[in-house]
Amino acid sequence: MKGVTVNGARNEPLRGSKRTTLEGGIRVPFILSWPGKIKSGVYDQPAIQLDLHATALAATGVEVKTDWKLDGVNLLPYLNGEKKEAPHDALYWQFGKQMAIRKGDWKLVRYDSNIETQTGQANQPVTGPKLYNLAQDIHEDKDLSAINPEKVEELQESWNDWNLLNIAPLWGKASDADGETSKTSVKKKVRRKTSESQ
Repeated sequence: MKGVTVNGARNEPLRGSKRTTLEGGIRVPFILSWPGKIKSGVYDQPAIQLDLHATALAATGVEVKTDWKLDGVNLLPYLNGEKKEAPHDALYWQFGKQMAIRKGDWKLVRYDSNIETQTGQANQPVTGPKLYNLAQDIHEDKDLSAINPEKVEELQESWNDWNLLNIAPLWGKASDADGETSKTSVKKKVRRKTSESQ
């Protein structure tokens, strides 16, 4: 994508690139090797880099305390087949005003509109919400938001709930990626944290 990267990486059949919330920006190969401990094979369920922390702690025998509030999941029982279900109900991303949530095969995303314009100009707006079914459309071409407004609402609500628990960034502007101002975002987060501590 012009203005984003000059490297020679290719990510077909995915769309988007580094610094975007499309699959081409967030989906990467992930390889673990631990002879005698992890069975060889391919694991197809979605995982996220936050899982590395919990997995490394488990691998070294460190007991995770609940007050640490880790976002990641220990992947070892999933990789070894002890657990069959997906490690996450949903995965969430935020990059400035870009956002994404994946729940099962459904993905709601707002991404850098430079993907479409290909001008390379800075500070282009993000797109409106787009809904994709990744099982049927890995390239994220067919926006299903108009015919599935209830799914858009469900996923946006889940993302908003997740985002309320995030701490405002130390640089740039806080953004709910749903049209709310950064002041509103921070107030909602403070209000939520205060009510949870009471």
